[in-house]
Amino acid sequence: MSERLLAAFSGPVACRFEPRPPRLVLSGYERGPKTPLEVLINGISQPLAALQLADAEVYESADATTGSWNLRSGAQRFGLAAASVQVHRDATLALASTLPPQPLTWTTRAGWRLLLLALRLPGVVRLLQWLRS
Repeated sequence: MSERLLAAFSGPVACRFEPRPPRLVLSGYERGPKTPLEVLINGISQPLAALQLADAEVYESADATTGSWNLRSGAQRFGLAAASVQVHRDATLALASTLPPQPLTWTTRAGWRLLLLALRLPGVVRLLQWLRS
């Protein structure tokens, strides 16, 4: 019986239980890229908010229809019966790495800044529309 790793934390993990809807929220930093990571375990029956976790891992059981997950942190092992688990990762670094760099000269940046500042003044939009016609 193999399990699938859903999330792996690095360092301390903050745990809090929210009663409505009943869920356990684990937040910390992801192992590897050190980006923010949040795991929501929804529909959990037992509150485990007083957990002191470090380097925790969340695993999905091999049979996904049972709704069971495992939470591991060092020697601690918790079997969780919950309705669902949501993993939220920060996509900022992944998105920024896919975009090509856009180098701009300081004159281009200054020109756009002056234009945007000028458009805040009353009447400038009408003046620019008159000049364009």
